[in-house]
Amino acid sequence: MDFFDTLPDGERPWYVSKLNDIRELPESELPPGVTYGIEYQTVLINVPKYLSYLKDKFTSMGGTIEQRALEHIEEALIFGGVSSNGPNDKTPIVVNCAALGNRILGGVCDAGMRPVRGQTLIVNAPEAKRSITRLGSQFGYVIPRGDGTVVLGGSTEVGSWDEDENRELTQQILQRTLSLEPALLPSSMRELDASERVRELQANIISVGVGFRPMREGGVRLETQEYVDSVSGKPFVAVHCYGHAGFGYQTSLSYALKVQQLVESAKVSN
Repeated sequence: MDFFDTLPDGERPWYVSKLNDIRELPESELPPGVTYGIEYQTVLINVPKYLSYLKDKFTSMGGTIEQRALEHIEEALIFGGVSSNGPNDKTPIVVNCAALGNRILGGVCDAGMRPVRGQTLIVNAPEAKRSITRLGSQFGYVIPRGDGTVVLGGSTEVGSWDEDENRELTQQILQRTLSLEPALLPSSMRELDASERVRELQANIISVGVGFRPMREGGVRLETQEYVDSVSGKPFVAVHCYGHAGFGYQTSLSYALKVQQLVESAKVSN
Protein backbone atom coordinates (compact mmCIF):
# COMPACT_ATOMS: atom_id res chain seq x y z
CA MET A 1 0.00 0.00 0.00
CA ASP A 2 1.37 3.40 -0.99
CA PHE A 3 0.26 6.82 0.26
CA PHE A 4 1.22 10.11 -1.37
CA ASP A 5 0.97 13.52 0.27
CA THR A 6 0.93 14.97 -3.24
CA LEU A 7 1.31 13.47 -6.71
CA PRO A 8 4.24 14.74 -8.81
CA ASP A 9 2.81 16.78 -11.70
CA GLY A 10 -0.61 15.64 -10.59
CA GLU A 11 -0.19 12.29 -12.36
CA ARG A 12 -0.63 8.81 -10.97
CA PRO A 13 2.54 6.79 -10.25
CA TRP A 14 4.04 5.24 -13.39
CA TYR A 15 3.82 1.72 -11.99
CA VAL A 16 0.03 1.78 -11.59
CA SER A 17 -0.40 0.46 -15.12
CA LYS A 18 2.06 -2.39 -14.44
CA LEU A 19 0.35 -3.89 -11.41
CA ASN A 20 -2.37 -6.48 -10.93
CA ASP A 21 -5.18 -6.32 -8.39
CA ILE A 22 -4.71 -2.60 -7.84
CA ARG A 23 -7.24 -0.56 -5.90
CA GLU A 24 -7.22 3.20 -5.69
CA LEU A 25 -8.28 4.16 -2.18
CA PRO A 26 -11.24 6.44 -1.55
CA GLU A 27 -10.69 9.59 0.48
CA SER A 28 -12.32 7.94 3.49
CA GLU A 29 -9.43 5.44 3.70
CA LEU A 30 -6.62 7.98 3.41
CA PRO A 31 -4.66 9.19 6.46
CA PRO A 32 -4.76 12.93 7.23
CA GLY A 33 -2.55 14.89 4.84
CA VAL A 34 -2.59 12.22 2.13
CA THR A 35 -4.16 13.04 -1.24
CA TYR A 36 -3.74 9.71 -3.05
CA GLY A 37 -3.39 6.06 -2.06
CA ILE A 38 -3.22 2.68 -3.78
CA GLU A 39 -3.39 -0.90 -2.60
CA TYR A 40 -1.90 -3.72 -4.67
CA GLN A 41 -0.13 -7.07 -4.61
CA THR A 42 3.57 -7.29 -5.38
CA VAL A 43 6.79 -9.07 -4.48
CA LEU A 44 8.25 -8.42 -1.04
CA ILE A 45 11.97 -9.05 -0.48
CA ASN A 46 13.22 -10.22 2.91
CA VAL A 47 16.74 -8.81 2.53
CA PRO A 48 18.68 -11.10 4.92
CA LYS A 49 17.12 -14.19 3.35
CA TYR A 50 17.64 -12.85 -0.16
CA LEU A 51 21.33 -12.13 0.44
CA SER A 52 21.81 -15.56 1.99
CA TYR A 53 20.14 -17.15 -1.04
CA LEU A 54 22.35 -15.22 -3.46
CA LYS A 55 25.50 -16.14 -1.54
CA ASP A 56 24.58 -19.84 -1.49
CA LYS A 57 23.72 -19.75 -5.20
CA PHE A 58 27.00 -18.05 -6.03
CA THR A 59 29.19 -20.43 -4.03
CA SER A 60 27.31 -23.51 -5.26
CA MET A 61 28.30 -22.54 -8.80
CA GLY A 62 31.98 -22.34 -7.88
CA GLY A 63 32.18 -18.69 -6.84
CA THR A 64 34.41 -17.64 -3.94
CA ILE A 65 34.12 -14.60 -1.70
CA GLU A 66 37.03 -12.55 -0.34
CA GLN A 67 36.77 -9.30 1.55
CA ARG A 68 39.67 -7.00 0.66
CA ALA A 69 40.43 -3.31 0.46
CA LEU A 70 41.36 -2.11 -3.04
CA GLU A 71 43.05 1.20 -3.79
CA HIS A 72 42.70 0.81 -7.56
CA ILE A 73 40.33 -1.18 -9.71
CA GLU A 74 43.24 -3.01 -11.38
CA GLU A 75 44.04 -4.67 -8.03
CA ALA A 76 40.93 -6.78 -8.53
CA LEU A 77 42.99 -8.76 -11.06
CA ILE A 78 45.38 -9.84 -8.30
CA PHE A 79 42.79 -10.52 -5.63
CA GLY A 80 40.66 -12.31 -8.18
CA GLY A 81 43.48 -14.73 -8.92
CA VAL A 82 44.11 -13.42 -12.44
CA SER A 83 47.76 -13.36 -13.46
CA SER A 84 48.14 -10.34 -15.69
CA ASN A 85 51.83 -11.16 -16.13
CA GLY A 86 51.37 -14.68 -17.41
CA PRO A 87 50.47 -15.82 -20.91
CA ASN A 88 46.78 -15.33 -21.48
CA ASP A 89 44.97 -14.59 -24.71
CA LYS A 90 41.76 -13.74 -22.86
CA THR A 91 41.26 -10.20 -21.63
CA PRO A 92 40.23 -10.28 -17.93
CA ILE A 93 36.84 -8.83 -17.01
CA VAL A 94 36.15 -7.08 -13.71
CA VAL A 95 32.56 -6.39 -12.63
CA ASN A 96 32.57 -3.26 -10.50
CA CYS A 97 29.72 -3.01 -8.01
CA ALA A 98 31.64 -1.10 -5.34
CA ALA A 99 28.77 1.31 -4.62
CA LEU A 100 29.95 4.27 -2.52
CA GLY A 101 33.49 2.91 -2.65
CA ASN A 102 33.64 4.19 -6.21
CA ARG A 103 34.09 7.71 -4.82
CA ILE A 104 37.70 6.88 -3.95
CA LEU A 105 38.47 3.73 -5.94
CA GLY A 106 41.44 4.45 -8.19
CA GLY A 107 40.61 4.21 -11.87
CA VAL A 108 37.02 5.22 -11.14
CA CYS A 109 36.92 8.08 -8.57
CA ASP A 110 33.32 8.97 -9.37
CA ALA A 111 32.68 12.41 -7.87
CA GLY A 112 28.97 11.97 -8.53
CA MET A 113 28.51 9.41 -5.75
CA ARG A 114 26.59 10.61 -2.69
CA PRO A 115 25.53 8.81 0.50
CA VAL A 116 21.85 8.92 1.39
CA ARG A 117 21.63 8.10 5.07
CA GLY A 118 18.77 5.89 6.16
CA GLN A 119 17.74 4.87 9.66
CA THR A 120 15.50 1.88 10.30
CA LEU A 121 14.11 -0.06 13.22
CA ILE A 122 13.46 -3.78 13.47
CA VAL A 123 10.53 -4.49 15.78
CA ASN A 124 8.62 -7.53 16.87
CA ALA A 125 5.09 -7.02 15.53
CA PRO A 126 3.60 -10.33 14.34
CA GLU A 127 0.12 -8.88 13.73
CA ALA A 128 1.38 -6.46 11.06
CA LYS A 129 0.89 -8.12 7.66
CA ARG A 130 0.80 -5.23 5.15
CA SER A 131 3.68 -3.37 3.55
CA ILE A 132 2.89 0.35 3.69
CA THR A 133 4.83 3.37 2.45
CA ARG A 134 4.03 7.05 2.80
CA LEU A 135 5.81 9.48 0.50
CA GLY A 136 6.02 13.14 1.38
CA SER A 137 6.76 15.28 4.42
CA GLN A 138 5.76 12.44 6.76
CA PHE A 139 7.88 9.84 4.97
CA GLY A 140 7.73 6.40 6.53
CA TYR A 141 7.34 2.72 5.76
CA VAL A 142 6.30 -0.57 7.34
CA ILE A 143 7.73 -3.77 5.83
CA PRO A 144 6.79 -7.10 7.44
CA ARG A 145 9.41 -9.79 6.87
CA GLY A 146 7.15 -12.81 7.26
CA ASP A 147 8.71 -14.04 10.50
CA GLY A 148 6.99 -11.73 12.98
CA THR A 149 9.58 -8.99 12.64
CA VAL A 150 8.91 -5.74 10.80
CA VAL A 151 11.20 -3.11 9.30
CA LEU A 152 10.19 0.45 10.17
CA GLY A 153 11.64 3.50 8.48
CA GLY A 154 12.92 5.78 7.66
CA SER A 155 14.92 8.75 6.46
CA THR A 156 16.59 10.08 3.32
CA GLU A 157 19.47 12.34 4.36
CA VAL A 158 21.56 13.16 1.31
CA GLY A 159 25.25 13.69 2.04
CA SER A 160 25.17 12.50 5.66
CA TRP A 161 27.81 10.02 6.89
CA ASP A 162 26.52 9.94 10.49
CA GLU A 163 26.67 6.31 11.64
CA ASP A 164 25.07 6.90 15.03
CA GLU A 165 21.41 6.48 15.91
CA ASN A 166 19.43 9.69 15.87
CA ARG A 167 17.16 9.11 18.86
CA GLU A 168 14.83 11.92 17.92
CA LEU A 169 14.42 10.31 14.51
CA THR A 170 13.73 6.95 16.18
CA GLN A 171 10.79 8.55 17.99
CA GLN A 172 9.54 10.09 14.74
CA ILE A 173 9.71 6.72 12.99
CA LEU A 174 7.71 5.08 15.77
CA GLN A 175 5.05 7.81 15.63
CA ARG A 176 4.76 7.87 11.84
CA THR A 177 4.63 4.12 11.38
CA LEU A 178 2.03 3.66 14.10
CA SER A 179 -0.16 6.16 12.28
CA LEU A 180 0.27 4.08 9.11
CA GLU A 181 -0.25 0.65 10.67
CA PRO A 182 -2.05 0.31 14.05
CA ALA A 183 -1.45 -3.46 13.83
CA LEU A 184 2.15 -2.87 14.88
CA LEU A 185 0.69 -3.31 18.35
CA PRO A 186 -1.65 -6.05 19.60
CA SER A 187 -5.32 -5.20 19.29
CA SER A 188 -5.59 -4.86 23.08
CA MET A 189 -3.20 -1.86 23.00
CA ARG A 190 -4.60 0.07 20.04
CA GLU A 191 -6.93 2.18 22.18
CA LEU A 192 -4.06 3.61 24.23
CA ASP A 193 -3.22 7.26 23.71
CA ALA A 194 -0.54 8.14 21.18
CA SER A 195 2.37 8.54 23.62
CA GLU A 196 1.56 5.24 25.35
CA ARG A 197 1.41 3.41 22.01
CA VAL A 198 4.83 4.80 21.06
CA ARG A 199 6.28 3.59 24.38
CA GLU A 200 4.78 0.13 23.88
CA LEU A 201 6.19 -0.15 20.35
CA GLN A 202 9.56 1.17 21.47
CA ALA A 203 9.73 -1.69 23.96
CA ASN A 204 9.47 -4.09 21.01
CA ILE A 205 12.51 -2.71 19.18
CA ILE A 206 14.97 -5.48 18.36
CA SER A 207 17.60 -3.31 16.69
CA VAL A 208 18.26 0.11 15.20
CA GLY A 209 20.16 0.27 11.91
CA VAL A 210 21.88 3.05 10.01
CA GLY A 211 22.92 2.61 6.39
CA PHE A 212 24.00 4.65 3.39
CA ARG A 213 22.28 4.30 0.05
CA PRO A 214 24.70 4.72 -2.88
CA MET A 215 23.14 7.52 -4.92
CA ARG A 216 24.80 8.75 -8.09
CA GLU A 217 24.21 12.09 -9.76
CA GLY A 218 22.95 11.31 -13.24
CA GLY A 219 21.61 7.90 -12.22
CA VAL A 220 22.99 4.37 -12.33
CA ARG A 221 26.25 3.82 -14.16
CA LEU A 222 25.93 0.71 -16.31
CA GLU A 223 28.60 0.45 -18.97
CA THR A 224 31.84 -1.16 -20.11
CA GLN A 225 35.20 0.56 -19.81
CA GLU A 226 38.59 -0.55 -21.11
CA TYR A 227 41.69 -0.27 -18.93
CA VAL A 228 45.39 -1.08 -19.16
CA ASP A 229 47.06 -2.74 -16.17
CA SER A 230 49.86 -0.41 -15.02
CA VAL A 231 52.02 -3.36 -13.95
CA SER A 232 51.81 -5.66 -16.97
CA GLY A 233 50.73 -3.16 -19.60
CA LYS A 234 48.02 -5.59 -20.62
CA PRO A 235 44.38 -4.61 -21.15
CA PHE A 236 41.41 -5.56 -19.04
CA VAL A 237 37.73 -4.65 -19.15
CA ALA A 238 35.52 -3.36 -16.36
CA VAL A 239 31.75 -3.61 -16.36
CA HIS A 240 30.47 -0.86 -14.06
CA CYS A 241 27.14 -1.26 -12.29
CA TYR A 242 26.59 1.09 -9.37
CA GLY A 243 24.65 4.09 -8.10
CA HIS A 244 21.27 2.46 -7.43
CA ALA A 245 20.43 4.62 -4.40
CA GLY A 246 17.42 3.12 -2.60
CA PHE A 247 16.18 0.76 -5.32
CA GLY A 248 19.01 -1.77 -5.50
CA TYR A 249 17.27 -4.86 -4.16
CA GLN A 250 14.08 -4.58 -6.20
CA THR A 251 16.01 -4.00 -9.44
CA SER A 252 18.88 -6.41 -8.72
CA LEU A 253 17.73 -9.20 -11.03
CA SER A 254 17.24 -6.89 -13.99
CA TYR A 255 20.60 -5.21 -13.52
CA ALA A 256 22.31 -8.58 -13.07
CA LEU A 257 20.93 -9.67 -16.42
CA LYS A 258 22.18 -6.43 -18.01
CA VAL A 259 25.62 -6.98 -16.50
CA GLN A 260 25.65 -10.53 -17.81
CA GLN A 261 24.89 -9.22 -21.30
CA LEU A 262 27.75 -6.73 -21.09
CA VAL A 263 30.13 -9.43 -19.86
CA GLU A 264 29.13 -11.78 -22.66
CA SER A 265 29.58 -8.97 -25.18
CA ALA A 266 33.04 -8.23 -23.79
CA LYS A 267 33.94 -11.92 -24.11
CA VAL A 268 32.93 -11.90 -27.77
CA SER A 269 35.02 -8.78 -28.37
CA ASN A 270 38.00 -10.63 -26.95
